[in-house]
Amino acid sequence: ASLPSIETLDLQLTSFASAPSPYDQEPDGTVSIEAEHADANFAVNGGVWKLIAPGGTSGGASGGQAMQASNSGQPRLEYRVNFHLTGTYYVWIRSWGTSSTSDSAYFGFDGNWLANTVGISPLNTWVWKGPFTLVVGNAGVHTLGITRREALAQVDKIFIGTTVGGTPTGTGPVESGRGSVSPNSPP
Repeated sequence: ASLPSIETLDLQLTSFASAPSPYDQEPDGTVSIEAEHADANFAVNGGVWKLIAPGGTSGGASGGQAMQASNSGQPRLEYRVNFHLTGTYYVWIRSWGTSSTSDSAYFGFDGNWLANTVGISPLNTWVWKGPFTLVVGNAGVHTLGITRREALAQVDKIFIGTTVGGTPTGTGPVESGRGSVSPNSPP
């Protein structure tokens, strides 16, 4: 699919006018985020991510809810994380696809929103996909993004780990807490 040109981009913040504090790293350097707890849900060219409570065959979402990509546009969910430590991290996305036309999304970092394609397979089950390498060069608040690539793809959870072999299992770790931004952190 081709990306919209800057002339046709229709961007609107559809929710979360007053976002909570960013997610904090756990003492071991990891971060666990429920997809439905995004700091922002941006409508891009008409589409938005939708909160769902998967039932039936797609039940089993962590926390009982997940986010589903729209049928159109290229909406983006954003999550702010306060990284206390610089370094290389590894990201996994827990996702669900029902067919070859709903089996991928994009994962990005600090404005590079389409950097990684999250291919979802096998289909019709929750699966952790990754690792995607994330290099944090300076401590402070950074933004993760999940962008629609294909209609109706579902995203349940994001996990940031410190080792390449640290693939989460099941619904993954409990969601990390949200803290306060230190005075030296960028907005």
